[in-house]
Amino acid sequence: MFGIFFPAEGGGAPTPVTVDEYTSVQCIDAGTYTNISSEGNPVSSTETYHQPVQRHHPIVAPQPQVELTTKAIVSRQAPPWKATAIVNGHVTRLDLADYRGRYLILFFYPQDFNRVCASEINALSDRVAEFRMAQTEIVACSVDSHLSHLAWGKLSRQDGGVGNPKIPLLADPTHSIAKDYGVLLPDKGHSLRATYIIDKRGILRAMNMYDTVIGRGIDELLRTIKALLYSDETEEAVPADWSPSHQGQCMANVKHDQSALS
Repeated sequence: MFGIFFPAEGGGAPTPVTVDEYTSVQCIDAGTYTNISSEGNPVSSTETYHQPVQRHHPIVAPQPQVELTTKAIVSRQAPPWKATAIVNGHVTRLDLADYRGRYLILFFYPQDFNRVCASEINALSDRVAEFRMAQTEIVACSVDSHLSHLAWGKLSRQDGGVGNPKIPLLADPTHSIAKDYGVLLPDKGHSLRATYIIDKRGILRAMNMYDTVIGRGIDELLRTIKALLYSDETEEAVPADWSPSHQGQCMANVKHDQSALS
């Protein structure tokens, strides 16, 4: 029979008390006396314990820790890469060094044949001329193979494809580029949505990461490029929400600002 044992009065062996016989729980530890209500909260010692309430707390297995490392640090040389890409429907090799002398947007996306990814690639492709006017090229990169890129590029936009995009699709099936830039989710096997801006000297100037469910804004990306371009040309810092129409509202000289921060 299930029972609860209380110390016998005056010492000695504990006295068994069955569930049917006891009306309250009084002993929590050697020096604390209280009752437990049906809600599991302490109550006064005069209240009656009516019915024990059991609560089951499932054991949740701890999630594995995912460590993300990166060689990509803003204001430092961007990690080099060479990889196969699809450019204008053709298979070719691309090298980061080939973009010296122009700004480059390295645009990581999770995977081909994804609607959000397609919306981003299509939006960039539609506005690639604006970026080129700002001395900027765009390379989109995912962990898919170049054959996957080729098939996706041949698929129409109406069917979820990117319909002959005007920007290169870089293949990273070994995940080496994604790892170097710190965007790979190893438990998922693909990258985050991440954007890196590399300047004419190969220096990483800006980076931004999003969860995979959020598409990126092209207007802000173009504004950032124009702000960097203006700052590099004039050696002036730009304030929050700066746009090319605010060129007369720039702040202190960049060199002066940097010396103040050093």
